[in-house]
Amino acid sequence: MVRWPSTVSSLAFMTRDALLTRHACPALRAGRFTLVRSQHTEPTSFKEAEPVITREENVDAEASEPLVEEVQEVKPAKPAMPHDDQPKFETLQGVASPLILQALVKSPFRLTHMSPVQAAVLPLLPKLLEDHDAEGATGPRDLLVKARTGTGKTLAFLIPAVEARLKRLRERSEWAAEELQTHSQPKLDRVVEQYARENVGAIIISPTRELATQIANEALKLTRHLDRFQVRLLVGGLPKRAQLREWNTRRRDIVVATPGRLRDCIENEPRFADEIKTAEQFILDEADTLLDMGFREDLQAITEVLKPSPERQTFMFSATVSKPIQQIARKTLAENHKFINCVPDNALPTHLSIPQYYTGLPSAEDQIPHILNLIAHDQLSNPGKSKVLVFLPTTALTQLYSSLLQESGNRILPVGGKTRWGDLHSRMTMSARMRVSDWYRKDKSGASVLVTSDVSARGVDYPGVTRVIQVGIPSSGDVYVHRVGRTGRGSNMSGRADLVLMPWELGFLTWQLKDIPLKELTTNQLKEQVLELARKVDATIPEGSAHHRQALPTLENMEESLEAMQGRASEEDVRTAMVSVLAYYTAQHQELRVQMGVVSRGAHQWAAALLGKEVELRLPREFTVGNRNSRGSRDSRGGSGYRSERREGHSSGGFRSRERDGGERSTGRRSYDGGDREERSFRPRREDGEERSFRPRREDGERSFPRRNREDGDASESRPYRPRRTDSDSFAGNSFGGERREWTPRKEGSGNRWEGRGSSKRRPEGGEGGDF
Repeated sequence: MVRWPSTVSSLAFMTRDALLTRHACPALRAGRFTLVRSQHTEPTSFKEAEPVITREENVDAEASEPLVEEVQEVKPAKPAMPHDDQPKFETLQGVASPLILQALVKSPFRLTHMSPVQAAVLPLLPKLLEDHDAEGATGPRDLLVKARTGTGKTLAFLIPAVEARLKRLRERSEWAAEELQTHSQPKLDRVVEQYARENVGAIIISPTRELATQIANEALKLTRHLDRFQVRLLVGGLPKRAQLREWNTRRRDIVVATPGRLRDCIENEPRFADEIKTAEQFILDEADTLLDMGFREDLQAITEVLKPSPERQTFMFSATVSKPIQQIARKTLAENHKFINCVPDNALPTHLSIPQYYTGLPSAEDQIPHILNLIAHDQLSNPGKSKVLVFLPTTALTQLYSSLLQESGNRILPVGGKTRWGDLHSRMTMSARMRVSDWYRKDKSGASVLVTSDVSARGVDYPGVTRVIQVGIPSSGDVYVHRVGRTGRGSNMSGRADLVLMPWELGFLTWQLKDIPLKELTTNQLKEQVLELARKVDATIPEGSAHHRQALPTLENMEESLEAMQGRASEEDVRTAMVSVLAYYTAQHQELRVQMGVVSRGAHQWAAALLGKEVELRLPREFTVGNRNSRGSRDSRGGSGYRSERREGHSSGGFRSRERDGGERSTGRRSYDGGDREERSFRPRREDGEERSFRPRREDGERSFPRRNREDGDASESRPYRPRRTDSDSFAGNSFGGERREWTPRKEGSGNRWEGRGSSKRRPEGGEGGDF
């Protein structure tokens, strides 16, 4: 498993005095929300990755600030998203605050031109910030914006939110000066500070923790030059008590939250609901994703607590405007809200503009080599800017493949050991997930691979991803689209997506992805493409170069290298991953239109390919038979193609019942060894008095019942059962070699339900009913 540097990350809100005492921790201005990292002497492999929330300054010395600014000015200003045909941020001069413009145009953003969504929203300032009851207020205050992810919409709603908060604070200061009849700045600052601690500026709702943290980081960068401006972060995965402590003792200028944690605080924390009612703005980011993830009820509960519209200003940003989005908009936005469409009508959805390929693997042994070939193809096709995202369906698989791919990739891939690896899944702590997400987001090494579960599928912006590889089927077609959307984002529309499937997973294409323009790519075709690219790249490398190695020899010998490494995986880890795969596909096998037996056999073959030997695993029944709750499923092992865990010859039973014409009909289950139906009969009594297989008691007291042969399981042989005789009977008459006693019929009205039944025990003398 990948080992990350032992750096402890925590979210903290610190005053200036606290920052001065923690001189080793990079932080922002006084009172700012920041990510504090304890310094560690162990070297890190991510030296060029900056902290999540950064200000490259030494807070221990005030004199260090100008030095950092001087160094930063040496760097060439290059826009994050060049849009030469869009207005420049300089056009906001006189509309936006000078310190906000400084953050946009100079440090830290260094932007020049607006993106299309920013150009559509920001020119609405300052009329967009007018109070709903102000004189002459005519323009709409609420916005519904249709914009794709990765187009700069975060700044499109952060800038109005910060400007609205600054406007409210200025009004409070003017009110205090008039009421207190003073122009003393310290007194006015104390009034404003008290107001900022008791009233909320803007609440921003994000669907995921990672995206919420990303928004909080952008807000801090935007307000870097503002004094005492603070950002609160309320998300799950972090200590709730610490978040509430900061909530109660610090300012609430901008609040970024996930729906679950915010609703939890509203319903379970005293006074929190009353405090949140003071919010002036309510912003929903990725509204379509919020609904897709099932947060509709949470959003409704949060909206009910806030001020009603139009007293509350509301922004909704969504990549699509479906009927559910329109329903939420009608309940949340004012009637005269403004709709801004930043997606052209003739524009294809992002996932349709990205080249997409699928591969049906010939066998389980081809999975690891094919994934490595895809990564090698990307490194050769995008030299110096390869950034690959590998999705796996379960957490256990993510952990296992992160280790396997790193170990083998460092030996086989063209870049070799210079490839940077990371893994991201739900079992990691929130601080670790933030650290890995921040590293991958900012990585510019030119050869990085992030192996992840679906925690990275929605709402997280990873710029520059050149390829998305999906191993196994996603949980739905929508999840597939969201995964593909991690590449080709913003101005970088040259991504690629690959789907790698086992033979028994190909049904997912027919039933879930029939509208996606997928092209088939065989394993042999990919091998030829990779080798051809390797020849071209190797021809450009000087012979004997110490800085670049020849890619072709290692790629040609990939199979031999992997065969030598086979079996190095931990058997325990493989078994854990195997169980997780079976559990995942138990819920998904209906989407594939295959029996669980086929899935079970495929999982065993996959495990054998990794370990180099057969894996015996005692599976729960739900993994080895069809789903009993699904219509048409069969309790059958014959057609599923996997080995029975039950002992041979153990019959499943059956019965015969009488037909209307007096004959017999039979029903039975298919034998567990996959053969024809096996019939076992229970013969009802015939009118002619013929005995059935369970013979009734005769006049002489004898009866018989079928006794199954212990060796072959045949139930056809019947052995007689004779009642016990008295002590005077001869010992030889007992076929069991023991004493037989006379069977005594049950006395009527005795009330003893055990009377008359055979037993090895005897009732004490004088007891009612005699021996039993």
